[in-house]
Amino acid sequence: MVSVSRPAGYNLIYIRESELTSKYKIVPKSRARDWWQAEQEKIPPTEQKIVHLLSGALLPIWKNLKKLQQTGLNIVRTTTDDGVRLVGVNIAGDTMSEIRRTFGIWRCAVGTAEEIIRAVREENEIVELIGDVRIRRTRFQGISVIEICPSSYEQIRELRETALVNIIQNSRNRFFLPENENLASESLEKVLMLYPPLHLPKSEGSGINAPNTPDLTHNPEPVLLPDWLIELPEGEVEQILVKN
Repeated sequence: MVSVSRPAGYNLIYIRESELTSKYKIVPKSRARDWWQAEQEKIPPTEQKIVHLLSGALLPIWKNLKKLQQTGLNIVRTTTDDGVRLVGVNIAGDTMSEIRRTFGIWRCAVGTAEEIIRAVREENEIVELIGDVRIRRTRFQGISVIEICPSSYEQIRELRETALVNIIQNSRNRFFLPENENLASESLEKVLMLYPPLHLPKSEGSGINAPNTPDLTHNPEPVLLPDWLIELPEGEVEQILVKN
């Protein structure tokens, strides 16, 4: 086996000697040096990429993570710009939605039709509506589409009154959002008027609430503690002190 490295990072690979002789040829050192340096100059000084890092007490949920992520769980150590050291598991981006659903990271049922479309299309979320109606991303005839999935015949009848695209496939009614963005938003708004969302996944910048729990960000009127306190007579206070 022969080790092969390239200028762009530590991407060391191993190939057989027969593959080396069939794919590569010997060149003068000066030519190889010029090519190597030219490739190094193409490498940007920094590289930005999104990494989903799950840290904290992971041992109690380790088995759940292994089931949710098909690839192996890689331990990552990093330091933020603020100097905070983090150690956690690198989670694939396509499994984030399922992880949030599994561990109950939700927010209260608020959101516009545009936000729901973005969450379903870009983050592969499954949004649940009242009446066990679901909004999901799927493929139909090789095209990625957003489907509204009813759960009863009455819902099918009501969805037919909206501007959704209704296709009967194998005696089954299927409803899709139109391809036009404006029509898709208008159609989904009509659906949401019939079936409001139960809950939506947590979005960046919003609080984390369990499903069907009140939003604790609202500050109620302060309680005046003196009205709640009962002052004991002096004799009882002295008895307590003596016993202690």
